[in-house]
Amino acid sequence: MRVYFVVIIFLLAQSPSLAQDDLYYGKPKQSDSVVVMQDLQYVQYCLGKYYKERQSAFMLLGLSIVMSSGAVIASNQNPDLADKIFIGSAISGLTSIIIFYDSEKWLKRGSVTISASGIKVTF
Repeated sequence: MRVYFVVIIFLLAQSPSLAQDDLYYGKPKQSDSVVVMQDLQYVQYCLGKYYKERQSAFMLLGLSIVMSSGAVIASNQNPDLADKIFIGSAISGLTSIIIFYDSEKWLKRGSVTISASGIKVTF
C-alpha cells in the first residue's frame, strides 16, 4: 500500500499539468497550438508578400510587352519615339525579371519549398 502511495505521489509531482511553477525561464509557457498558429500566420504573411511581388512582376512584364508592341507600331511613323519606347520597354522588362527572382526570398523566409514531389512547409 505504501509503495502504491509513493508511486502515485511521484507521478503527480512529475505531471506538467499539476506542476507548481508554470514559468519557463521567466516566461509563461505557450501551448503548442499557439506556437503553431504563430508559425502559420508568419507563413501566410510570407506567402502574401510573395504573391504581391510576383503579381507586380507580371504586371510590369505585361507593360513591357505592350510597350514593345507600341514601339513596333510607332517605328514606321516616328523612329525617334520608337527608340525611346524600346528603351523604356527594356527597362520595364529587366525590372520585372529582377522583382520576379527577388520574390523567391519570401518563400525561403516562410520555409516553403517547392519541388517536383510537391509543396513542403517546415517550421
